[in-house]
Amino acid sequence: MSRFIPEMLEPRTLMCDVHQLELARVPTAANFALFAADAAAAEVIAPLEVAAPTTSATPITWSVRKSMPQKREEGASAVLNGKLYVFGGFYDYTFNGTGRTDAYDPATNTWQQRATIPEAITHAPALVINGEAWLFGGYVGKDPGPATRKVYIYNPTSNQWRRGPDMPAARGAGAAAQVGNTVYFFGGRNLSRTYDVPETYALNLSTKTWSIKASLPNPRNHISAAVVNGQVYAVGGQWKEASLAVNQSDVHRYNPSSNTWTKVASLPQKMSHNFASTFTFNNRIVVAGGEVSHNVSTAKVFTYNPSSNSWKQVGNLPAARRAGQAGIINGKLYFAGGSIVGSQKTDVWMSNSLSAVVV
Repeated sequence: MSRFIPEMLEPRTLMCDVHQLELARVPTAANFALFAADAAAAEVIAPLEVAAPTTSATPITWSVRKSMPQKREEGASAVLNGKLYVFGGFYDYTFNGTGRTDAYDPATNTWQQRATIPEAITHAPALVINGEAWLFGGYVGKDPGPATRKVYIYNPTSNQWRRGPDMPAARGAGAAAQVGNTVYFFGGRNLSRTYDVPETYALNLSTKTWSIKASLPNPRNHISAAVVNGQVYAVGGQWKEASLAVNQSDVHRYNPSSNTWTKVASLPQKMSHNFASTFTFNNRIVVAGGEVSHNVSTAKVFTYNPSSNSWKQVGNLPAARRAGQAGIINGKLYFAGGSIVGSQKTDVWMSNSLSAVVV
């Protein structure tokens, strides 16, 4: 097993979210095994169970799975045919973007490289629509690349990409959610990444046309989305970017029938950078990891109960991670990659059954 060597990075000023260097947190003894194998050597790692302080009756625990073949953060993720697909993202400390696609099969604990996105894309939310992965907008290429209005669609059967209906304007680091036959896109930054946009866009999947809906009350980027009982939730996010970023705890609920946004219970702490690790499970919203202030990652896992309009912590990831890629397969959460202080990771963790945790 290789030695754990903290990455030595050079300071950089970026418009994105991983920017000026700080000392990486030293892993605790309980989590050290996760750091002890580097990306290339992680063929077989003994299962590691990590319990965490929690307010849940059954805490979330984790097992180590096969590492990703490519380091990455700020990528998109989707579960297709029982596999976790990871799309794009940053893969090195100079924040080069990639269009690489990899698929993880939990049945065999193996990764397979799949067709590359036509462009290097980061910060693009993904939705599974009719068995295909749709990527909406995002930033193009090396940081600080511009936002795009393009929509890319991946078909896992043909292993091919095609273009979808372009969004009305370029948007990066926004969020997307589907209710019935409509996709809603909100938040994010404009083409040149100079301001946070308030507009909400709606895509009619039958006509493939976009329309503009009620604006998000608190425009923010690096925001997450989830849907519960036909209502869309805008979770956390941040104002501005890089060292100027100000994390938000706001959560807003959008009612498609009335075309209105309503503020609901805020997150327990200000959070962003978890757009690809926020999900709906058992009529609850699950948020895993993220960033709580500039360059400060968190390991916390929270759930939100719309019925009681309340949040609670159900445990931690094995280590702090921001901008990871994740998905729920057979009731278990798989969390892949992410970063800490500009160092992208390849770690993959599998949770215990969420049915016992998310109650």
